[in-house]
Amino acid sequence: MNQLTDKKLTRLRHSQDFSNVMKHGRHARGKILKVVACPNNLGYSRVGYSVNKATGCAVTRNQIKRRLRAIIRDYAIKPGLDIVAIPSRKASEASYKELEIDIKRSIDILQLEL
Repeated sequence: MNQLTDKKLTRLRHSQDFSNVMKHGRHARGKILKVVACPNNLGYSRVGYSVNKATGCAVTRNQIKRRLRAIIRDYAIKPGLDIVAIPSRKASEASYKELEIDIKRSIDILQLEL
């Protein structure tokens, strides 16, 4: 069973956690999104999504978040990382496959660095 199936334990929820990742994390930028990762010393990984209002209306932003959650749910992330995915405006026009390639490439780069 994948470690990211328990949603309560694996989501970044508090603004302090997001701020910590943004301040102390390593960045990897793809064509469609930016991913920031930071070690968390918890033994499991947590993921958060930050979709700006400039990306589109609420329906569009939620669609992007649902796609990102689905991609990351099926992807093996090494334990002990806090990850924040920040899609650009291009994400609303990108296909699922383009998002998948971009986020996996960015996470792979960060996992090698951390």
